[in-house]
Amino acid sequence: METLKTSEDPNDLELDNKDIRKPLIEKGEDDQGNESCATSTSSEGEVSQILIVYMCITIVILDCSYGICAPLLPIDAEKHNIDQVYLGFMFCIYSVSMAIFCPIVGKHLYTFGRRNMCRWGMLAVAIPSLGFFLNNYTTNSTLFIVIFMVMRVIQGIGTSMVQTSVYSVLTLTYPTRVNFVMACVETSAGLGLSLGPVMGTILYEFGGSAAPFLTFFFICLFIGLFIKSLIPYFVDDIQDNSTQDNTVKPKYSELLTNKRILFACMCVFISVFQYAFIDPILAEYVKDTFNLAPQTSGYFFLALGLGYMISCIISPMYLDYFSNMRVSMISCFLLGIFTIFYSSSYILTFLTPNMMVLSMALVAAGVANSHLVITPMEEMIEVAKSSTDSDSEMLNDMCSGLFNMFFALGEIFGPMIGNVIFSIWGFPMICDALGIACMVFAVLYFLACDLSIHK
Repeated sequence: METLKTSEDPNDLELDNKDIRKPLIEKGEDDQGNESCATSTSSEGEVSQILIVYMCITIVILDCSYGICAPLLPIDAEKHNIDQVYLGFMFCIYSVSMAIFCPIVGKHLYTFGRRNMCRWGMLAVAIPSLGFFLNNYTTNSTLFIVIFMVMRVIQGIGTSMVQTSVYSVLTLTYPTRVNFVMACVETSAGLGLSLGPVMGTILYEFGGSAAPFLTFFFICLFIGLFIKSLIPYFVDDIQDNSTQDNTVKPKYSELLTNKRILFACMCVFISVFQYAFIDPILAEYVKDTFNLAPQTSGYFFLALGLGYMISCIISPMYLDYFSNMRVSMISCFLLGIFTIFYSSSYILTFLTPNMMVLSMALVAAGVANSHLVITPMEEMIEVAKSSTDSDSEMLNDMCSGLFNMFFALGEIFGPMIGNVIFSIWGFPMICDALGIACMVFAVLYFLACDLSIHK
């Protein structure tokens, strides 16, 4: 296994795509001074653990600040007599903003620096929390909508900066453990999204609208001010040699025309789409079918999230023993089967609405979803490097941008299409349609990529 080499010239630094070694830490002591106390005072193993912890805490806070919006912003919108149609669009624009800016951020990470992007991203995320709090004092409904949407756009831009940077930093730092770091990040994201609404509600009960938004404003501001010093300097310096190599100029068009990368991106989209399509309709289905209060649907959402988070924790133990591409195919096919079991099916006529079956199907779907979102990143990076015959760190940045862009697209179209089909054909039909779509995609993935490679 190759290692890092240092010389008296601080620019003479070689980084292969393996592991971080002690010489890099020693160089950090000379070049960086006290800027990163974690790097200069820790052993190799401690640096590895500390960096993952820093990044995961950042993701938890980032998703908490997003999660508090779900239960609180509709309350403020109702006070200003905002129609439900406008509210849906006001929430959706966050994901639209992310889908637009994630590839842009990925393309320019090497220019602005990954640590700088994390810092400015967290500072940008802090602004909407303050804006949502101040917006509650506006009296004009139109002005409320405009400020709300601007804040959501800024929130999406900040999130795209942080998430794209985090994925790039971790995949560059731990190139042989991509599935592991992806599982850590996804577990942190799930934890943040689960804690956000709970924390927001508790803080709202104690201090009204000001408490949750101001709390997360100061938390994000604090992290934004100090996160750069917590991330080792080498996540930016490893680009020096590759950016001087003018022979490697990857483009998104080149990556997306590679069918393996395109299918991997579509796996991310399908995973998020399948996870999100029930968001606006599950409560209504539970109420009509089982005669339960809408808030009871929270337990079913918990089942989906529980399967997802448990699988994210366990899956790194065995994923490295299997092909990422085949894990994605099988997970997508199984996800399609589990989706059909959500409701009484027109295909499986023996199925009848049953709360236990629904709960078990949601848990199983959460497990399949986690595999479908963890494995594509490593697949994309490996294929990008082999197809371009390059180890340029820009490829990690751009794969991170694509990953987060398709993730955001799933968040946009999942609830939108789910709500439309639900209103026209009902819950059983949408479950059957999406289930079949997942299974067909898995078969196409196999025929287009796996089978053609072996031939």
